[in-house]
Amino acid sequence: MLRRLLRPLRRAAAARAPLTVGWVKRDAGSWLAANLAGPRFRPPAPPQAALVERIAAETEALGQKPLWEGYATAYARDAAMPWAGKAMARSSEEVRSQPRMGRVFAWLAATRKPGVIVEVGTAFGISGMYWVDGLAQAGGGALLTFDPNETWHAIAARNIARIGPHATAVPHTVEDALTPTLAGRSIDLCFIDAIHTGAFVRAQLALIMPHLSPGALVLLDDITFSDDMNACWRTLAADDRFRASLTLDDRVGLLELPA
Repeated sequence: MLRRLLRPLRRAAAARAPLTVGWVKRDAGSWLAANLAGPRFRPPAPPQAALVERIAAETEALGQKPLWEGYATAYARDAAMPWAGKAMARSSEEVRSQPRMGRVFAWLAATRKPGVIVEVGTAFGISGMYWVDGLAQAGGGALLTFDPNETWHAIAARNIARIGPHATAVPHTVEDALTPTLAGRSIDLCFIDAIHTGAFVRAQLALIMPHLSPGALVLLDDITFSDDMNACWRTLAADDRFRASLTLDDRVGLLELPA
């Protein structure tokens, strides 16, 4: 009981702590070098941060909900994966982006003013709420967020709509629905946070790359989720297609395309 009561206080304190910036490929003329020089970065709290976290607490109280059946197929292939053999259900707390990283998302949207953000892996909509909070500050733009889990999608769509009207929650995989949902638009920010295996991440990035605008940012979550994901990140961070690359707290990797 005491632990549950103290959790919001601890989370609020953690949200205010700076993140560690770890450079992999630093280009002095890049947007990342100009705005995330490091070695620490403390993102500001977006206007609706308190509301986002209240909704997140309400969502956590719903308990575990079943994972999309595709996760079982993906992780069953490799017994070394952290989720292999575990119950195929998760609560919001187990899969959500934490408040400090959510502040980064809101700051990116507010600062870069993207026309389109694509999020691969809506989950329960916690990160989506932060993206939309940032878009509200920017005065426009659209979040297109993809997740085939019908149960999670229904919860996420309601959550995100409570923050603002800037999102379309798509109840399909990005592989099936990206092109028709984009309808010819380019992607200015992309957040890949779905199945954390190198094979899936590389395939999703290959699908998304032709739609990225010049200078676009790509974020990869859980880059240290497994040895496989870490190797995938290291390869992409050094890839010549990207002008700059860095990590935030060894959790999220950022890649910047040439302008």
